[in-house]
Amino acid sequence: MYEEHDAVTPPPLDAILWRYMDFAKFVSVLDKSSLFFCNASRLGDPFEGTWSNANFETLALRYSTEEAESARIGLLGSARLRGQYSVNCWHWNDVESDAMWGLYATRSAGIAIQTDFKSLRESFKGECAVYIGKVNYVNYRTDVIPDNHILHTLLHKRYHFEHEREVRAIVAEHAQPSEQQVGRYSEVDLSILVKQVVVSPLAPDWLSALVQSVANQYGLTAPVRASSLADLPS
Repeated sequence: MYEEHDAVTPPPLDAILWRYMDFAKFVSVLDKSSLFFCNASRLGDPFEGTWSNANFETLALRYSTEEAESARIGLLGSARLRGQYSVNCWHWNDVESDAMWGLYATRSAGIAIQTDFKSLRESFKGECAVYIGKVNYVNYRTDVIPDNHILHTLLHKRYHFEHEREVRAIVAEHAQPSEQQVGRYSEVDLSILVKQVVVSPLAPDWLSALVQSVANQYGLTAPVRASSLADLPS
């Protein structure tokens, strides 16, 4: 279930969120009634779950000599724990993003689930704590990431990725770190989560019909529509 945390800044309740995926992953969401959380060590960017260079370079300025060495050891140790966390990523935008279609969905067979933050946080089932927050984009050479909790490392990314406008749901595994673990599923109430399903702009007509048919089979009542990027000019 959703929980708040001092290290996590959530978006506004009415923030519109999108998750882009291929058709097979969409069917998996319906079949499992769950969202997949990728292990933080498997996200692709080696900076994920780490502190910035500036965090280490400014230790002497922020702490006494003895405290600085202790803080350095603490930063190194906590950064090794990223395998204990898994994340599920959403794009925050009032409208569809052509870039996100290209990056995270097959343009001819992609699907986007659209929701809002209030619905996302209320959709999670079970007792496992789920934290949801905005990702901050910073310069890892010059910007210090707040270092009072490891969650900050999962909610900061290099400014090269700011086009993603990401909101992350995060779960802790409460187990020994395991960077071999691919991820986990977290059960959700799809009737609360899914506000609409959007089919990619280059998809053939038959795919929209198939998506609607599959949604019906799984009892999903949210509307299915074609991408607004497929609209023609007047």
